[in-house]
Amino acid sequence: MIKRTVLLVIFWLLIISSPTTAKDFTFIHLSDGHFGSGVGNKTSPSVIRSISELNINPAFVIDSGDMTELGSEAEYKLYLDQMSLLNVPIYGVPGNHESRWLDASKQLFSRYLNSPYRSFTFDGIHFVLLDTSVAGENFGHLDPVMLNWLEKDLQSIPKGTPVLIFSHHPIAYEANRFIDNDDALLRILEPYNVVAMFSGHGHLHLRWDRNGIPIFMTKAMMESGFKVITIKDEQLEIWNYVDDKGSLAARLPLDNTKRPTLKANTLTNTANSLTVHVDALGFTSNLETVTYRVNLGSWQTLEKQTNTQWSGIINTSDLSPGWHVLRVRGVTADGKVFTDSLEFHKAGTDVDILWRYKTNGSIQSKPLIIDNMVVFGSNDGSIYALNRYNGQLLWKYTTNNKVIAGLEFGNSIIAASTDGHIYSLDKAGRLNWKTNIGSPILGDILIVEDKIIATAANGTVYTLRLDNGQQLWSFKTGELLRSGATYGNGLIYVGSWDRNLYALDINTGRKIWQKELASRVYFAPAASPPLYAYGKIYISTHADSARNSYTLHCLDARTGEVLWQTTGSNGYSTPTLHNGMIAVSTSGGFINLYDPFTGRQVSSTNTRYSIYGSSPVSFGSELLVGTLGGRYLAVNPQENRVSWQVMLTDNYLFTRSTVRDIIYVPSMDGHLYAVKAPKQEVSRNIPFRDTEKHWAKEAITELYYLGLVTGYQDNTFRPNSSVSRAEWITLLTRYQAVKTQAVSESKFVDMQDHWSLTTVTLAEQRGWVGGYPDKEGNYFFKPDQSLTRAEAAAILHRILHLKTSSNETSFTDIQGHWAEEVIKEVEAANLMQGYDNTFKPDQPITRAEAATILYRILQR
Repeated sequence: MIKRTVLLVIFWLLIISSPTTAKDFTFIHLSDGHFGSGVGNKTSPSVIRSISELNINPAFVIDSGDMTELGSEAEYKLYLDQMSLLNVPIYGVPGNHESRWLDASKQLFSRYLNSPYRSFTFDGIHFVLLDTSVAGENFGHLDPVMLNWLEKDLQSIPKGTPVLIFSHHPIAYEANRFIDNDDALLRILEPYNVVAMFSGHGHLHLRWDRNGIPIFMTKAMMESGFKVITIKDEQLEIWNYVDDKGSLAARLPLDNTKRPTLKANTLTNTANSLTVHVDALGFTSNLETVTYRVNLGSWQTLEKQTNTQWSGIINTSDLSPGWHVLRVRGVTADGKVFTDSLEFHKAGTDVDILWRYKTNGSIQSKPLIIDNMVVFGSNDGSIYALNRYNGQLLWKYTTNNKVIAGLEFGNSIIAASTDGHIYSLDKAGRLNWKTNIGSPILGDILIVEDKIIATAANGTVYTLRLDNGQQLWSFKTGELLRSGATYGNGLIYVGSWDRNLYALDINTGRKIWQKELASRVYFAPAASPPLYAYGKIYISTHADSARNSYTLHCLDARTGEVLWQTTGSNGYSTPTLHNGMIAVSTSGGFINLYDPFTGRQVSSTNTRYSIYGSSPVSFGSELLVGTLGGRYLAVNPQENRVSWQVMLTDNYLFTRSTVRDIIYVPSMDGHLYAVKAPKQEVSRNIPFRDTEKHWAKEAITELYYLGLVTGYQDNTFRPNSSVSRAEWITLLTRYQAVKTQAVSESKFVDMQDHWSLTTVTLAEQRGWVGGYPDKEGNYFFKPDQSLTRAEAAAILHRILHLKTSSNETSFTDIQGHWAEEVIKEVEAANLMQGYDNTFKPDQPITRAEAATILYRILQR
């Protein structure tokens, strides 16, 4: 009886593990309907009518994305309304048009269709729908989170089950690199019965083969294209249609398990060479050629050893240090391509990768440095804290979805997730609080004093208290917010896909101004945050021919008035302040410098590598930037050359890096890279035209490059002008980097709506400042009144807690003055000096004197 039971169990296990025979059925493959565009709205509905008139009774439709033009809710509804004519289930994957603009979080896609990636089995065929889109980007990528899911998914189906793969971006398309990590997918698919793969994006009916798998592109719906795919007699018939005219593209067997493979192995890796060996396994005929290339270089021939083996010694002496990818490629007589890849490391001296840490998802989150930690988020939903010197994991905190936004620190670590929550963590990774705002957060978190500013996918700016996460105010823009906000002089600035740049009062959320900078969504000032400097806002947009193709805009930060604009392909990078100039990267691979006051182009350096969204970072005399090919560059714009480079990966580098003594670079391959680079001597131009020969030139220049002082729109600092009481408090709170406790209502009745309300109120709470009472008991701060030298000394004394035992002074004019004692203290601390034995306590302090005092504080 036991023996019979065992046999029955084995019998049923064999049935379960065996693939079911596929039944006959037909389905439709669509792509690129672009509903919402003029052409899409006109042509794509006619494709649906053509399908319905074929009388083929499809079981379902699979759509490879770009079904909408911008990913708006109205477009999804229009698409589904038109598709309802077919009266069959619709399955889809998002394209770049769904994830680039109005639905970057893919919330609407999930609501109206299905999850961005998924699988299902229908009548013995396993269908896999892959999401190759990247939030806020145009290029294709297979996130490691999804690839991990795919491995488990394929392991769960019976062995030998026919598998069909669908994506938006084409897999392994040689003519154009649509996806940066096809190799990872091909390795996963190798053991399985993958019959064919289907994609869109290219708007053409095409076929190619990779590693024994036929791959098909479908012509766009908006250009009258679609495919009819039939499973019949254990075969897959693929018909290409344009309008109502069809032609047979391929007839494939459902058994594609016996695919040959190409395998590459590294035999030796020295400082200047790499020996590679390639085996051709399972081929029934000889390969015509076997070649190799390193990274994205040109293909070179390997030496044939036997009919199934090739080898070669590759010269690596000219390669930059870092991690490189070697690809090998074999081509059969009928043109079928087989590939394999491996990575190898080349050590450097002055420049190299100190360590790399792999997460389970792509990294789009800008790293944050806190003490000896580097902290960042991953698309695997976790926040990681690593020892920044050796890359060891210190702690990990997991949210419920991707962490795309860059983190910030203000007495606690503030992170945001696409699960709709903002999290406050202590330095050990323990949760202080979390607040649900109900919308995915894609833009970097901003902390200003006691406030958190978060930009959400629902188009809303949220401001929360730093200490407890309580919402203070919110402001709704017209469309999704992809990038974080920028702060400057009491206002926060944020660009929206509604084509506008907004300036909001940081205390109330009241809109101060908005400026429309684009004629259409594609060109909106939303892809990257603006830069605040010199009392101006600098922001990049894509070239808009309807607006004279302006791509870099300079606006008055207080009014929104456009001061100047430049043309040219400035791409999507955030402008960077570099040695007094405005730096931007371009998609064409240039780093351009502009004069911040006139918009005149100062220099343009060709890196020779494509850059997309990776904003340059100032590093001494150099600018650092990542490229689409995984190469990280240092550009010297003064000498118009690339100073050094390191190869991190051949995956995309989209996100801005973080620079200290070590450079931390996030990558779409899921690694955080720590790069050692040559130390830089900072080469600094004099930032203001009226300080070149001024006695306070050194102090003013240093404070300017530290971001502590700014000038005026005419490129002057006006060093001999007086300083107001509000300006002095603002300067000192910038130095103190005050980010603690909530701001209660000010006791000063003349501070309402003043630009310095927050800083003055914080100073008041700390006892740094006093006011002027009237007879009714009201207190006035008089923020715009010129600050006297005595008042400056008194405030300085309170902030720095100065105390000496000396009662001596060289000043002859302070005896009996109300500030006599504090003046003695600041004199003893060597922070303020006088004029020929006089201090002149009631004389207004100048901007040069204020800068010099702060410069001396920094040198203590």
